[in-house]
Amino acid sequence: SCWQPLMEVINTVARMAGPRLKFQIVHDRLFFDALDTPHKSFTPTCDYETYLHLLGSSEICFMPLSDTTFNRAKSDLKFIECGACRVAAVASTVVYGDSVEHGRTGMLFRDPRQLYDVLLRLLAAPELARAMGDSARHYVETERMLAYQVAPRIAWYRSLWQRRAELTAALDARMAAAMSAAA
Repeated sequence: SCWQPLMEVINTVARMAGPRLKFQIVHDRLFFDALDTPHKSFTPTCDYETYLHLLGSSEICFMPLSDTTFNRAKSDLKFIECGACRVAAVASTVVYGDSVEHGRTGMLFRDPRQLYDVLLRLLAAPELARAMGDSARHYVETERMLAYQVAPRIAWYRSLWQRRAELTAALDARMAAAMSAAA
């Protein structure tokens, strides 16, 4: 899993922080079992309302993704959920690098060393997580609400419809070229 290369850092920081750092793990039993701290709790796969309640009661959400083709195709929805719940994201640059503004709406990391530095910074300045959660909430409210996307999306669909003959001709040409190349 994506978190495995980071586990040594997480456990090191958890031991350093002791009871100041509590973990709420949802769904991932293997992560929970690998986490070497008594300050943890586990919730099996749950309904969305329960998930949002658990997320909203947190200060930080850990979102690691390895750099794979599959992960690069994912959306940044988890960051949007964090922002909506006023939770600071601690996220990999994969997927989240274009959404999370490092130090303002969350913290980004590329490798275990950067994660270590991020976690120590958050432990040293606990108020930073709340400030980033507030900034993330503001970002979601002003930039990422679905209501702001409806008009541009409708305009895009109308544009597709108006250009359908041109787009279909271009698709037919690409298909013919692909079929010729395959023969």
